[in-house]
Amino acid sequence: MGAYGIGRRLATRVVALLSRRLDVTATLLAAAADEAAVAQLLLAPELLRGEQALTQPALQDRARQCGMSEWELLRLIGPDEDGWRTLALEDDLLAEQAPLPSQGQDDVRDLSLVRATPREMSVRESRELFTPEEVARLKLTVLTSQNADERVECLRKLVFAPMEGAQKAGVFLSVLTDREAEPRVRREAVRSLEQIGFRSDMAEAVRGLFQNDAAETVYAIRRLSALLGEAQQAEAALVLAVVLEVFDQQKDVPALTELLRLIARSAEILVGNYEKTQQFFEAALRHLARDFDTLRLDVEDALNACAACAPTLAADLLWRELERNESPRVRSLLLSVYESLESDPSRAGELARRAVGELLNPDLPES
Repeated sequence: MGAYGIGRRLATRVVALLSRRLDVTATLLAAAADEAAVAQLLLAPELLRGEQALTQPALQDRARQCGMSEWELLRLIGPDEDGWRTLALEDDLLAEQAPLPSQGQDDVRDLSLVRATPREMSVRESRELFTPEEVARLKLTVLTSQNADERVECLRKLVFAPMEGAQKAGVFLSVLTDREAEPRVRREAVRSLEQIGFRSDMAEAVRGLFQNDAAETVYAIRRLSALLGEAQQAEAALVLAVVLEVFDQQKDVPALTELLRLIARSAEILVGNYEKTQQFFEAALRHLARDFDTLRLDVEDALNACAACAPTLAADLLWRELERNESPRVRSLLLSVYESLESDPSRAGELARRAVGELLNPDLPES
């Protein structure tokens, strides 16, 4: 109900279908929230009558009778080896065949956890209130305005605009990672995410990242670290994008330490995106150069966690930093982490040369 904006009756039917080993894709559930005919189809009694009574032609015929606009795209997949079947759209099958996103694309690839419209307003009402031109103006203001009051007001309106939930979440995430946004604008963006289905406890913790009190920030980071272990992948990816931006801008050492520990525990999610991993490496080493003795162990743990999940990616980023980092102490740590990886054998000679060079560097402390 929270994720797709469907009513209790339909949500109960979905659970009942699952008890019959009949699954429903997220795409079809999202369509049911927008089109009453799809919801009517899922509530049809014949879906519960057993395996033999349900065939794809019969399903499409029933969908056409219900008035479903895209009934020809309806698919019945399975059964698989465990006896599960799935109600889906042709879009789902084509999406599975699509190539994986290339490196550098948006880290939040699946935001289907959010609803397009909050519970307080129906899809029809939102479409009547917001013209396409008005929606475009709201998005532009939210993303570009320098007036905090104006941005907050447009964020509140955009919650109810007739847009896909993933699009809204993308806009709100852009505000959260905007370095020029005031803390209250960012807190409003978190509130907006919460209204379209983001978990309340996690939203509260994210909101705490933008408090002026250092102790509250540390508490919020620890809270988020605990919650991420049970989060959906889309929720975790969204939170991690915000965490990386906060980490990049953070100056308080206790907060940096907690952020490093959170990122280390989330390394498996982080390394799924090349650009975000690169952003973390660069920010971590910048903080390390400023406060080496305090942050060394936590930075090393986080780098090793990334390397354990993606050795090749970590090796490439570490080598890149070795070639351009100007701090002798940081380079010494990079050498230590890099040599433990299964790195390119052709780099062994160059690695040894760099290690000897650092040993002879008078600027490097004996430790």
